[in-house]
Amino acid sequence: MLVFFAFFLLVYGGLNAFVYWRLRKTLPLRGRTALGVGVVFALMVLAPASLRLISRPGLSWVSVPAAFFGYLWMALMFWFVVLQGVIGGWNLIAKFVSRSAAGRLARLQIAPRVGMKLTGIVLVILLVVSGYENTLLRTETLHFRSSRLPPGAQPLKIVQVADLHLSIISCRPDLDRVIRIVEQLQPDLVVSTGDLSDLTGPDVEWAK
Repeated sequence: MLVFFAFFLLVYGGLNAFVYWRLRKTLPLRGRTALGVGVVFALMVLAPASLRLISRPGLSWVSVPAAFFGYLWMALMFWFVVLQGVIGGWNLIAKFVSRSAAGRLARLQIAPRVGMKLTGIVLVILLVVSGYENTLLRTETLHFRSSRLPPGAQPLKIVQVADLHLSIISCRPDLDRVIRIVEQLQPDLVVSTGDLSDLTGPDVEWAK
């Protein structure tokens, strides 16, 4: 466990350190502002790991916000690095092409602050789209014929549930919605085929 924790801090901490460095390099973060932003980054690095300690009955007022903002921050850090990498790659290509084109294409390079603004806009769009998609529950109806059923047997209605990824953030509401839909379908059998829950250990007790 200590090895995993150290590896997590190394990788995720490094990711956050890179984002913080990019912000310091591009934006006017100085003095107390830079210190405050650095403290926020440090707390966000520790947030996912701290869930193991605070996912307890009676501590939902701490664990739920920590899980929500911790995992949201993790997604933002990942997409920030990806988008900055795309912009950096574009600038390298534009710089290389401009050399072979006598500098006429140098204007295609994206300035650091413009790149930061573009990154922010795309991040907001990604948050809105992903937030909307997370509220959707998709149902699909398929009909199969099987020779294993005896002649004249009544049709068998099976509901397959998959990829709910229940967590301490959305366990009860999402599960209630699924139960309502399943009850409306009135199946003969309900089958869960994977990724029902992301809860483990103390999180399962908390969800109960």
